[in-house]
Amino acid sequence: MMKNENIWGGFMSDKLFIVDRFEGDYVVIEYGRKTFTLPKEILPQGINEKDVIDITIKVNSLETEKRQKLIMNILKKIRTDD
Repeated sequence: MMKNENIWGGFMSDKLFIVDRFEGDYVVIEYGRKTFTLPKEILPQGINEKDVIDITIKVNSLETEKRQKLIMNILKKIRTDD
């Protein structure tokens, strides 16, 4: 059997996100040979075990900049209060 071949002779993708199971408020996701959890609330309603899902992650530059400014303002306030 080849590296990415499953026991049925088909090829598995290491890039698929598969819903393995539910644990309380979390969903266990398989990704290749690894698993991780995500809060159930961020996934679509009606999701089921063994569903293959698409996950897209992007940087939210606007929120990142807001947080950085907030942190800088807090640091300035702490420094001027000394």
